[in-house]
Amino acid sequence: MTQYCLHFCEILDHFYGSLNDFCESKGAKELKEAFELVGICMFGYMTDLDTISTEEEHEFVIESEGDLDQLLFAFLDELLFHFSTELLVCKEIQITEFDVKAGKITAIG
Repeated sequence: MTQYCLHFCEILDHFYGSLNDFCESKGAKELKEAFELVGICMFGYMTDLDTISTEEEHEFVIESEGDLDQLLFAFLDELLFHFSTELLVCKEIQITEFDVKAGKITAIG
């Protein structure tokens, strides 16, 4: 049976149950790495990453107020915005700045 999910976070919740379960299933040792994996998984859900080249790099700066869930949502929303407006797909994401208390992420993809 196929279930329609409204947002990528619902897909994670459906398949993994929580961000912690997702981290454990993918072998992420820290939260920063988990965010990187979630971003890559989102793009992998939308397209075949084996067909994507890594010729370009793009820097993302995300700022969010609130808790960890809102920071994750803002991170995925920023990636999705660039996918929608520039047809940008990242098969690799490296977070260079990760400050949960300040609600700021800087990443290269």
